[in-house]
Amino acid sequence: AAGDPDTDQRADLYAWGVVAYEMLAGRHPFSASTSPQQLLTAHMVEVPAPLVVSGGVSPALIALVMQCLSKDPIARPPSASAMVQQMGAVATDVAGVPASSNSPFAVQSGSRRTAIIGAAAVLAMALVGVWWRGSSRAASAARAAALASGPVMMAVLPFEHAGPADQQPFTDGLTDAVTAKLGGLSSLMVIDRRSAATYRGTTKSTQQIGTELGVRYLLEGVVRWAKDGAGVWRARVTPTLVDAKSGAIKWTGEPAEVTLADPFTAQGSIATDVAQAMQVAVLPKERVALQRRFTENPAAYAAYQRGVNALEAQGRSMDFRDVRVTERAAREMDAAIALDSNFTIAWGRLASMRVRQASFLSSNSASRARARRVLRIALIRAPNEPLVHLAAGNAAFAIEHDTASGRSHVATALALAPNDAEVLSKASGLVSMVQPDSAMTMVMRAAALDPKSLGIAVMASSEAFSRNELATARKYADNAIAIDSADERGWAVLFATALRRGDSLGMRQFSDAMRRHVAYPSLYIAGQTIPSNRRMSEWYLNFAARDQRL
Repeated sequence: AAGDPDTDQRADLYAWGVVAYEMLAGRHPFSASTSPQQLLTAHMVEVPAPLVVSGGVSPALIALVMQCLSKDPIARPPSASAMVQQMGAVATDVAGVPASSNSPFAVQSGSRRTAIIGAAAVLAMALVGVWWRGSSRAASAARAAALASGPVMMAVLPFEHAGPADQQPFTDGLTDAVTAKLGGLSSLMVIDRRSAATYRGTTKSTQQIGTELGVRYLLEGVVRWAKDGAGVWRARVTPTLVDAKSGAIKWTGEPAEVTLADPFTAQGSIATDVAQAMQVAVLPKERVALQRRFTENPAAYAAYQRGVNALEAQGRSMDFRDVRVTERAAREMDAAIALDSNFTIAWGRLASMRVRQASFLSSNSASRARARRVLRIALIRAPNEPLVHLAAGNAAFAIEHDTASGRSHVATALALAPNDAEVLSKASGLVSMVQPDSAMTMVMRAAALDPKSLGIAVMASSEAFSRNELATARKYADNAIAIDSADERGWAVLFATALRRGDSLGMRQFSDAMRRHVAYPSLYIAGQTIPSNRRMSEWYLNFAARDQRL
């Protein structure tokens, strides 16, 4: 069920244990599970209640059944042959028990019934073995094909909001939460929510969006708000999975009920249903994570969302000089944590901001002390949050100058979130000096997951340029310009690639093109382009004389 490539014949012994348990106890070992989803989860993570049978059943048989039900395959019998030998020992152990006993396994040693049961068991195991060899080959072929084609790519588009304007942030938060949960599945690569958000209110077709994002599936949703009889706002969320190649609807989920007091239940149920509809493998720990809530406190979640919105607005404006925005976002994270001290992602955001502030203000001892204090608590409260480990890695590199610790924290963050564009891009920036090959791989993967990110495109182009991979550098610089031609950084890389090739015509063409798009070039880009282009020089000097900011 989990798609584990190491599954072997011991899975069949587990199945025998399930059937034997039900025969002896008169009920399934996970009879409390009432849905296929619950039953699958129980098989993966729950331990069945001890088998209790009244009268005439050998303790050795009960032990054998429970051994076969072990979650750890190593703890089960190693093979069908070993299983049959243990059954033979059980038959000897129950010698002398009257054949009239009510237990189906209460048999006399050497009796015809023992022989029939033993023969049936051997035959069943033999038939299972034949089936297993065939299905194992088929499964191996399917896994090989899946690996060859890579993980399934999908994007969660902004859910359509049908309701009052002041509930829009709630709808956006629901979209972000479903994206984050699906992004945690190892069998999926989910486009970063910021790239998907560029399609809010778009008139583009699903096929066009799928081509631009490079995805196979698109998840859409409609959130309709209305007041119930008691005057409480409620929403019905209807998710739809679309094949981006054909535009056909693959699946439409049952409407999920959401209230302002409980924004969390629907997040997990929608993500779980989507994964099931896509028929992707979900590991046991991932299945649990899909249902885990980010927090139990709606007010804490609202404060967290306000902080994230402030940071993203700052990112869109590219005005990172305004420290007031960062501080306002940090205060929102503080408020979220005050309401729920185990709100792990909020700890990750707060630690990241405090460490970044301390690295910018390296001479400010109070800022460094605050960053260390927040980070120390965050590592205790949220040891499995990748953003916390990235913050710890940043602190190790920039503040503590401990390269070994920095690399260790970055590796932990990547292991926790291997398909997260934010984690990959930040990790790339942290290790670019000490692991340039790894950094390039990370940032290229991040660019695939967040194709509309200007910052990641610029980072990828700069990283490729530093490795003298000029064709790759130009490719990502072109991407950056396509995202925002008024941002000079993509132009700067294009100019630098021409300069390194000794292409004076290309240098002039790029500087002229930049002059048409970039209203306010920096001193850096002007200094790079002026020597190659007199017209650029005259234009820039005239501009600088008019603008006191320069």
